[in-house]
Amino acid sequence: MAHPLPQYGWFDRHTRNCVRYVEFGLRKKMLQGRVALVTGAARGIGRASAKILASNGAHVACVDLSESTETVNSINDNGGTSRGYVVDITSKQSVEDLVHQIHQDTSLHTSLLVNCAGITRDGFLWKLSEKDYDDVLSTNLKAPFLLTQAVAKNLIVSRKLESGSRSNDVVNVGSVVNISSIIGKTGNMGQSNYASAKAGLLGLTKASAKDLAMHGIRVNAVLPGFINTPMAAAVPEKILESVRQSIPFGYLGEPEDIAESVLYFCGRQSKYVTGSVLEVTGGLYM
Repeated sequence: MAHPLPQYGWFDRHTRNCVRYVEFGLRKKMLQGRVALVTGAARGIGRASAKILASNGAHVACVDLSESTETVNSINDNGGTSRGYVVDITSKQSVEDLVHQIHQDTSLHTSLLVNCAGITRDGFLWKLSEKDYDDVLSTNLKAPFLLTQAVAKNLIVSRKLESGSRSNDVVNVGSVVNISSIIGKTGNMGQSNYASAKAGLLGLTKASAKDLAMHGIRVNAVLPGFINTPMAAAVPEKILESVRQSIPFGYLGEPEDIAESVLYFCGRQSKYVTGSVLEVTGGLYM
């Protein structure tokens, strides 16, 4: 008859520490040998996503319109590998050049893509300019399309997959994670452009998941609620307090809460998951 492990004392603590050490080691190498392209990596959810992917072994290409120096230094100083790229992701040529440059720099093909970059240009519908509408859709919807297209095309060509062929271990091919928003599901006053783009991103997720499944590339979306980011910091405190009262948990989420979901969709745990939408909202609008 097997004897149960002691519940207290040095042996128990030592065993638990060994288990944690092994689990950490396995988790850290989960994305070893993968290249992750993360947009909006200079701050907020993008930065948190870049850091958690790097801590799990991925080489991270940190992409933003401004320098991602703080993110890159944080990753590299903690034993990870990353490089920053300043790119206009609304330009098809710039995106294609970026994917090529990452391959040149790493000798690996980008197989993980996190579309996190986003902007707001808020205003009531009757006041909203055409430019503000176009700018938001260009960054929040067109750019994820261009990036997904470029990364997927590069992967498909590099693996010489024929149409209709399938991989038994799809996580070894590619994963795209689109950071949408709960606003894309519910709409929001003064954000007709932002809501349109984020709702469109859900449609892009579903359609591209169907297109790319035959090539073993998974596409999923995360819908953050109100998260403590620079974007949320721009919201008047009176409105934020009203939002807090509407959240069952009673507080705003942190970028790391979203990053954990990104890690799940990039990792082996979700190898049979595609076209899915995960709400991370603290219960808001459920």
